Amino acid sequence: MAKLNEEEKAFLVCQFACFLTSTQACRAFEQQFGRRIETRDADRYKVDGWAGRRKEKVEPMKKWRPLFEETRKAFLENAAAIPIANATYRLAQLQSMFESAMGVNAANARPNIPLAAQLLEQAAKESGGSFTNKREHEHKGKVKVEEERTPEETRGMLEQRIAAALEKFVGAGAQGAPSLN
Repeated sequence: MAKLNEEEKAFLVCQFACFLTSTQACRAFEQQFGRRIETRDADRYKVDGWAGRRKEKVEPMKKWRPLFEETRKAFLENAAAIPIANATYRLAQLQSMFESAMGVNAANARPNIPLAAQLLEQAAKESGGSFTNKREHEHKGKVKVEEERTPEETRGMLEQRIAAALEKFVGAGAQGAPSLN
């Protein structure tokens, strides 16, 4: 079991707050502090993981929970700071990949047509909003907006419409339409 100081513990808590896996957090830890730790040692500081829910670990985790929650909140709010989250950035990268696939910048390069076609499709989907949950609906014609009614008024209106439909049906039945009997 690795002995960690407070700064190293806080670093691990912040890494887990940013949705890193144990392996990713250990790699980041090694890059930051120049020494390796095992994933099971890092998992001890995963506030929202199994270690944070174990009875004997709940009390020590209380110390790290505010840091974890503050870091998680900041991470989620700053998604716009991540370039790939921006559609314009993604389209620029797709343009660059498309040019490379077509051999635009390289002399005597053979174009990779299948890759270029996939990149064009990806760019079309990206610019057409295919990767969002936004939908636009078109409606031709007039939209009838009815005023609000009480339940009793609605019930009366429905009774009138049903009676009119029945009368129309029964009237048509008398003129040679098939009957329900």
